[in-house]
Amino acid sequence: MTSALIQPQMLAWARIRADFAVEELAKKLGIKDSERILSWEQGHEKPTFKQAQKVAQVLHIPFGYLFLNSPPVEKPVIPDLRTVGDKTTHSYSMDLNEVIADVQRKMEWYKDYLQEIGAERLNFADKFSGKNGYLEVSKSIVRSTGRKACLFL
Repeated sequence: MTSALIQPQMLAWARIRADFAVEELAKKLGIKDSERILSWEQGHEKPTFKQAQKVAQVLHIPFGYLFLNSPPVEKPVIPDLRTVGDKTTHSYSMDLNEVIADVQRKMEWYKDYLQEIGAERLNFADKFSGKNGYLEVSKSIVRSTGRKACLFL
């Protein structure tokens, strides 16, 4: 079997980034002895190419990341304003990152689609801010579109 010449520190980084314990990763990979994962992370052994591909899949990283010399800088795509008590969390879960990326891809696709079909810009777009109440915004949309609206009060 061909060994994947991954960087051990990248495997450790990806596992920690995904918030997986060594035992949890071993279980997800179908490896009975979790010491093997530690051996990979310490550079004593190398996973097979197939195992490395599965590691990347399980840890939600591009396969090529395992071959980098240092982790890429990951900047949040939107500001994280969440707090717990007085403290900010400073990181998103991998699941939230994936949801945000998926929503952004869909928004870009829809924007391109609307431009492609020649859709007109809605006259109430960008007219309001967070300072406007929902009733004011809703009434303006109803007036400008001429449609009845269902407001959930």
